[in-house]
Amino acid sequence: MASCISNCVCLFGWNIGKNKTTDKAQPNYHNIDLPFPSSLLTKTFLNGKELKCCYKATLDGFSATSFHECSDFKGPCVIIGYTDNLFKFGAFNPEGYRSTDDYYDSFDAFLFYWSDEEKNEPIVLTKVGGSGAALFDYARGGPQFGADGLLIGPPLAPVMGGFAGPDTNSGVGDLRQAKSRLGLSYAKRADGKESLFGDESRASLDEVLYFLDMASCISNCVCLFGWNIGKNKTTDKAQPNYHNIDLPFPSSLLSKTFLNGKELKCCYKATLDGFSATSFHECSDFKGPCVIIGYTDNLFKFGAFNPEGYRSTDDYYDSFDAFLFYWSDEEKNEPIVLTKVGGSGAALFDYARGGPQFGADGLLIGPPLAPVMGGFAGPDTNSGVGDLRQAKSRLGLSYAKRADGKESLFGDESRASLDEVLVFCNPQIASLY
Repeated sequence: MASCISNCVCLFGWNIGKNKTTDKAQPNYHNIDLPFPSSLLTKTFLNGKELKCCYKATLDGFSATSFHECSDFKGPCVIIGYTDNLFKFGAFNPEGYRSTDDYYDSFDAFLFYWSDEEKNEPIVLTKVGGSGAALFDYARGGPQFGADGLLIGPPLAPVMGGFAGPDTNSGVGDLRQAKSRLGLSYAKRADGKESLFGDESRASLDEVLYFLDMASCISNCVCLFGWNIGKNKTTDKAQPNYHNIDLPFPSSLLSKTFLNGKELKCCYKATLDGFSATSFHECSDFKGPCVIIGYTDNLFKFGAFNPEGYRSTDDYYDSFDAFLFYWSDEEKNEPIVLTKVGGSGAALFDYARGGPQFGADGLLIGPPLAPVMGGFAGPDTNSGVGDLRQAKSRLGLSYAKRADGKESLFGDESRASLDEVLVFCNPQIASLY
């Protein structure tokens, strides 16, 4: 079972880079007192949550495989490490682990250490140099913060990346080994030293611990992973309502995606569920990778693939796997795919008050009508909710131009009025709620 929730096989279909069984036992928690003050997490998603240790390297194993078996799909977490000379350090990961062989942007991740054993509060080292590549999630490696900030048990062989398919099991990292270089991705120590470990760039570890929110691993939980940012959820949410609609696109469109071969159903139909961004998120959030189909008022048909899904985080995500597509001759031809260009940065935006957004300008359906503050600043208000009847597109900067060279997904016009918006997802995900 890929998640900690009973009766599921693979959370969100994200089963990249590792094998999972369908009968995994419930999580085994270690009875360990928190080795850090709760005040450390006051500005994080874990503030006030009950935390338990789900991974203890000396008992569960120091291999990266053991780490991911115990730690994947459990949401935001705190990692604590002890070196062989009793130096104590840690890190906060706001995204958690999924063995995606990918990286994530974040301003919320941070490192920390104790300067005088445990007599003082830990000293926090924040992300510097922008939010880019704050976290790496390699199936054959342990925790990694930035390209060089902190690497615990890094992979011993090159990583191909999730879109290239699962990596082999060779070159699995050993969490007894760690290295650090500060200043480029995370701030230097208070004493100016450029390694989390002080004078040495490498360290041997005697123990690694992983702490998470218990609520993320309880059967029949309401809010998956405790990620309930930017919107309200009830404790008695009804089962998802699927619309009986044939797939309006060929299955071959998804042959290189996480949804290849999976059952897809329509979880959102704007003409029935409502065109507001609020309605869109109520039907589409926490359902994993999805396909969006739109129809304009002049019968032009287009779509997009979101490999991350929606969670109303008021944040953005990097990805090379997202893409747009359209039909050039009604539905007689295969759709024409427009891939991500200009690097993977900011491929997807997930605004609680907006509809689907691909890139800063590639495709915006029902964008927010007021500025978005961002997840770390706290939930936005409900004002300025977008209307999914309105869409706009500019191609060339974040997504490739059309085959005919036009710089809008809609052809000669940069804006369009939509008569329908559909979202298709894997229904196994909704069964977790």
